Amino acid sequence: MSAVGLPPGLTATFAPATVASSVTTTLTVRSDAATPKASDAIRINTRSGTLTQFLDLSVTVKIN
Repeated sequence: MSAVGLPPGLTATFAPATVASSVTTTLTVRSDAATPKASDAIRINTRSGTLTQFLDLSVTVKIN
């Protein structure tokens, strides 16, 4: 699995990083001090053999 299109300062991790059918994974998105305040689209890609699936998400970074 991978996250594509993350803005600068954001990182994405999956736990577990590799999954089999019918297994759940958790996506964690973290920001650092350099992350600009913005809304961005990111795409989650997953591949199994020749099948590729994706999910588009919106991420909004707010400064408190």
